[in-house]
Amino acid sequence: MEISKIHVDKLNAGIGSTYEYLWSGIISGIIAGIVVALGQFGILGEKATANILIVLTLISSAMWFCFFRYFGVGCKGLKYGIGNKVMSIAYLILSIGIVNAVALAVANSSSLSIALSVASTVLGVIGTIIYVKLGLALRRRYEGELGVLGDNIIKSFLYTLGLIMGASLLLIPVVLIENSFLAIIFAILAVLMYSLPLILNYKMVWERMVDIIETGYFDMD
Repeated sequence: MEISKIHVDKLNAGIGSTYEYLWSGIISGIIAGIVVALGQFGILGEKATANILIVLTLISSAMWFCFFRYFGVGCKGLKYGIGNKVMSIAYLILSIGIVNAVALAVANSSSLSIALSVASTVLGVIGTIIYVKLGLALRRRYEGELGVLGDNIIKSFLYTLGLIMGASLLLIPVVLIENSFLAIIFAILAVLMYSLPLILNYKMVWERMVDIIETGYFDMD
């Protein structure tokens, strides 16, 4: 029996725009990656690297929290627990950010750092499961822009998983053949593959989430 889908193109979160939160979260994350690289090459000291990463981690998680929270507010009137799933993702992102920031602050305490790392991983797995369930629910129950978003969430998840696995395999030659031109090539390819999910998720998921929120600046008709 075919399920009757609900057509949704716009949502109302009652705010002007969510682009600021989206881009603040992305840029903070990119800068954090650069800081990690600078720390690895010894350009930044260990303490300075940790302190900067703590600030960037908290800023990034706060921005992503706001982004998903406002989308969750827009989803409040939807059926099938869509709003609750989005809100859960928002609070999990914030929790992971806080846990990771604390882990950076107590890096010298090995037992606590391990416990926090495990907690962060568990929260990440839970968040990923809810994210996939959100995509499946949107794809199964809705059509229009919201249905496309659900389909894109599933596709972006699968693409991201494949790219991360592929990039990880490319790092194997880097470890086996150190200090060679070929190893550098493999390392560059791995970095590019790790970067692709950011572009894919932006174009397929996050940008569409912004457009679906009714802000007065977008016309999806």
